[in-house]
Amino acid sequence: MNLTGNQIKSRKVVGRLGDLPVTLVETAGGLHLVFLQKGGRTESIGCGPHRAVAVWMAGKREPGIVWSELKKSEYAYSAEEVACIVTLTLARLVTRGQA
Repeated sequence: MNLTGNQIKSRKVVGRLGDLPVTLVETAGGLHLVFLQKGGRTESIGCGPHRAVAVWMAGKREPGIVWSELKKSEYAYSAEEVACIVTLTLARLVTRGQA
């Protein structure tokens, strides 16, 4: 895929896969693309109409990506974190008499 400068709205390094940078590009038309830069060439590893979709697809394809630039709503909680949040929420409801 060849994109010209006027087709790119924004470009940002959002993570790393080992020593390789992972870049998120938003096009002027609203398409979000996640690229991995491998040895002088660029490989598309995720795309979508929304940033979260592109990041999700990239994470499915390359699960070892360490994300450094995510929005709060895009954070992927671990099973342990989900269990902790549920437990704390239920405890709060019980103490208020709502559960």
